[in-house]
Amino acid sequence: MKTALSPVAQLSFDESQSILYMKMLEGGVLNLANAKQHGIMIEELTAQKPYLALIDATNFFTIDDEVIKYAAIPAKLENRIAAAYFNPNLANWFTVEVFRKVGQPKFPVEIFKTQPEALAWLKTQAPKKV
Repeated sequence: MKTALSPVAQLSFDESQSILYMKMLEGGVLNLANAKQHGIMIEELTAQKPYLALIDATNFFTIDDEVIKYAAIPAKLENRIAAAYFNPNLANWFTVEVFRKVGQPKFPVEIFKTQPEALAWLKTQAPKKV
């Protein structure tokens, strides 16, 4: 499994399942500069192949408004098939909801209380192999 540390998250990519595991860092600030660097690191880690994102949002983090607009650009996150966030923290739940509603990502985004629930849903989003 390939790993990297972005300005806001610990990243691990499981190539065999095409799942990017992301653990948000405590106190992480997703401002525009950090978001751009974070995105570049994800592209490098996934080799720009389609992937599913499993995001551990149990640590407190923030997303600046400009990042929500930036992430809404269709060319950004273009290889992300779906994203499943999990956290029991109400503040982070709200942050993800704002991203989902305002940013209107071009891929399915769901929020769960636990990692097993999030992973189970995420696996249903994987493209069917023919």
